[in-house]
Amino acid sequence: MDLNDVPASGNHWLLTDVLRKDWGFQGIVLSDAFAVGNLVTHGYASDGEDAAYKAITAGLNMDMASLTYSHNLAKVVKEGKVSEAYIDQMVLPILEAKFDLGLFDHPYVDEASVDTVLNRPEGIALERKLAGRSMVLLRNENRTLPLSKDLKKVAVIGPLADASHDIEGGWTVEGLFGKGSKSHPVTVLAGIRNRLVVPMRKSRLSPGLSRRRSIPVCWSSLQVRSLHLHLLLKKPPNGLPRPRQRPPTLTSSWP
Repeated sequence: MDLNDVPASGNHWLLTDVLRKDWGFQGIVLSDAFAVGNLVTHGYASDGEDAAYKAITAGLNMDMASLTYSHNLAKVVKEGKVSEAYIDQMVLPILEAKFDLGLFDHPYVDEASVDTVLNRPEGIALERKLAGRSMVLLRNENRTLPLSKDLKKVAVIGPLADASHDIEGGWTVEGLFGKGSKSHPVTVLAGIRNRLVVPMRKSRLSPGLSRRRSIPVCWSSLQVRSLHLHLLLKKPPNGLPRPRQRPPTLTSSWP
């Protein structure tokens, strides 16, 4: 992510002038995954050493996953571009956070207590509240929402409609390594069936377009003319051009 063409991970004005000096932030600034290495990919840095230098002097404490700091910061210090005292200053908030978390005394998770900590009712209730508050309704044509309880038939279309693993995302343990055994996400399809008085046989799911390949869109084949509501969890926000010489296609997924 950039601001005024300057990547956030290398933006001194954003991370130091605004965040630390103006706002008084004293915590840890962590990059997105591979973002420091991507300073080279995006043309902001000439190589890994330059990327490490620009990120650390911008005010970025930690480099997530790209190993650009690990491979280059010692060289940056040795060449005199950054002082060792400055590196100590950037490392200190990380050590303080680890100390506050008790990681120096107990560096490993107590695996025996995992089942008593995960999926507690109060935690699930908080997650639901946070998820609801994070949603933004951009447009509500024809007052579609909230869904009427008088609906008789509902079509839910798209591979993301009933994909519990995709709801987990890449930033949960279950999403990265699990198979859903310790989490219970509610899919869009399940949520509709739970909340509306619509028999399961009246709420039809169609996988639609695969997320990994392009296929022609044949709207007539969906056979949803008699349905009262169509939920298409696939179509891009502004649609796609419809060329005259070949049928329209969708080439990616939009939740």
